[in-house]
Amino acid sequence: MDELQKKSVQLYRLKSNESNKTTIAGRFENHTGTEEHIWNDLKTKISPPNSAKVLDIGCGAGELALILAKESRSLDWKTTFLDIPEIISKLKSQLDAEGFQFEPAVFPYCEDFLNNNKRNFDLIIAYSVIHYTSEPQSFIDAAFDLLADNGQLIIGDLPNVNKKGRFLSSSLGREVEAKYRNTTIDKLPAYKDQFDFIKQEKCMNSKICDDLVMNNISKYRELGHEAHILYQSPALPFSYTREDLVITKR
Repeated sequence: MDELQKKSVQLYRLKSNESNKTTIAGRFENHTGTEEHIWNDLKTKISPPNSAKVLDIGCGAGELALILAKESRSLDWKTTFLDIPEIISKLKSQLDAEGFQFEPAVFPYCEDFLNNNKRNFDLIIAYSVIHYTSEPQSFIDAAFDLLADNGQLIIGDLPNVNKKGRFLSSSLGREVEAKYRNTTIDKLPAYKDQFDFIKQEKCMNSKICDDLVMNNISKYRELGHEAHILYQSPALPFSYTREDLVITKR
C-alpha cells in the first residue's frame, strides 16, 4: 500500500463510524441525494450483459453502493464489493448480503484476489476512488487485467487537476466558484491559466491529470481496445471539474 492510500485508509476508518451515507462515501453533506443522479449518469456509460459479473472497487458504504446492490438484484448481476474491512463490515450491516461477494482489501494490493479473478468481470466500477493512490497507472492496469472479453472498466469521477485548472481560470468557473463559496469573484484566488492553478494547488493529487487520461486512451487503443473520456451530467456534485475514463476490453 502506498503512503497516500495509507492516509486514505486512516480517514475512511474514521468515516466508517459516521451515519450519513453521503459523507461516508467521501462526498460533502450538501451532496446528499445526488447519488441517484450519479447512478443514472453511470448507466448511460455502461452496457454490461445479462447476469453480468460486476466489481465495485472502493465501493464505500454509502447510498451509491446500496443503489448498486438494488440494481444488481433487479438485473441479476453477480456483484462483488471491494473496500477496506471496516467499510465492508458497515456495508454488509446495511443490506441483505445474500447473493453478493465481499472482498475486504485495498486495491490493487490484494494479490490473491488479483490472481484468482483475471479476466473474470464484465463490468468494473471505481467511482471517486483513484485519486486516493499515488500509483494510479498501476491501479488502472490491475483493474483492466480483471476484465473479461468485452468487459468495461469505468474510472469515474476523476478529479483531473488540469480540468479543474481550466475551469477555475475561466470566467464561468470563477462565477460558479464564487456562488459555491458564497463570496464575490474578487475574493477568489486568480489563476492565469490551468498551469498557474496546478502550480498553486496543494491539496489535489497531481498525478490525476491530462497526461494520465490521454496516455491511457492512447495506450489501450494501441493495444486494440476502446478507451474514451466521457462528460459528466451537470446534475453531478463535481461535474464541472471531473470526468470519467471508460476502457472496453476487446
